[in-house]
Amino acid sequence: MILTKIQEAASKYPERTAIQIKEGETYRKYTYAELISIVASVCRGLSQLGIEKGDRISLLAENRPEWIFSYLAVTSLGAVVVPLDAQLTEKEVAVLLANSESKAVCVSAGTRDKLPKSSAATVISYDRGDGVLFQDLMTAYPTVPLPPAPADGDLAAILYTSGTTGDPKGVMLSHGNLVANCTSAIKLDIVYQTDNLLCLLPLHHTYPAMACMLLTLSLGATVTLLNSLKGPDIMACMQETGISVLVGVPQLLTALRRAIMEKIDASPTHLKMIAKTLLRVSSIVRNITGVNIGKKLFGKVHARFGPRFRLMASGGARLDPDVFTDLSNLGFMVIEAYGLTETSPAATFN
Repeated sequence: MILTKIQEAASKYPERTAIQIKEGETYRKYTYAELISIVASVCRGLSQLGIEKGDRISLLAENRPEWIFSYLAVTSLGAVVVPLDAQLTEKEVAVLLANSESKAVCVSAGTRDKLPKSSAATVISYDRGDGVLFQDLMTAYPTVPLPPAPADGDLAAILYTSGTTGDPKGVMLSHGNLVANCTSAIKLDIVYQTDNLLCLLPLHHTYPAMACMLLTLSLGATVTLLNSLKGPDIMACMQETGISVLVGVPQLLTALRRAIMEKIDASPTHLKMIAKTLLRVSSIVRNITGVNIGKKLFGKVHARFGPRFRLMASGGARLDPDVFTDLSNLGFMVIEAYGLTETSPAATFN
């Protein structure tokens, strides 16, 4: 089970920050010791609500630490987590709650009104309102142990993908599926325990859920949540927290490349010519020797991303080759992953 690896990380790094989220000008943080305690408490709380092995629990909310606690607690209990897009309409939510046969649904203040009036699912609220308050589940049982781990073959998650025809289809992933994908990524030694991953993508997609949550927490690294896609907000967060890995989609990397190139093009003619020459030199050296000297040539560009930044990961769609080439020549390490929800999700990458 995936939480077994997270428990091992927590035993090694109990006081390390596991999850943090920017709220206003400050960060709300949880250590690994707190993470395990909260997940165990929520497990017991869900049991007291009548949630049993095999029951389906939907998550309908934006990225936040409570979403991660819910995902880990539901799967640890042997129940099945059903992550839903917080942008769905009330009609779409009704279809997926019924199709998944969800016994309970976790909501935020921003998604509560999307629940159909006819739904019989127990409502668990991340923010104050009607239903069960998730904060109470987080603190009700501070000393209880985690339940026994589910078997690898047990169903862990149902993830709805739009597909090309008809209503979304539910992809069924087992604990073994998730563990296999996470273990494979760990063995490749791409992400380290010392890393801080910035999660900008919605966690209801299996790509950010694996990269930013399951892989990161299994290593004892830190995941930083930021619910903003504005360039200044992203750069400020990267500087403030020492982000080392950015998990994104092609649109994000394309925007970063465009901003850098526009700044170069707006420079005085002699500086622009120097920059273009350095890009060509970087490309030639990289293609001939495999050594990327771009970071030394474009130190001022890298400084904007923070002193610890080292890796961009792109997935979810095709990355324009020109974007990959330009970012690589600028000295960034860019990984492009390919996969699909059914492969839990990563299948291969450069």
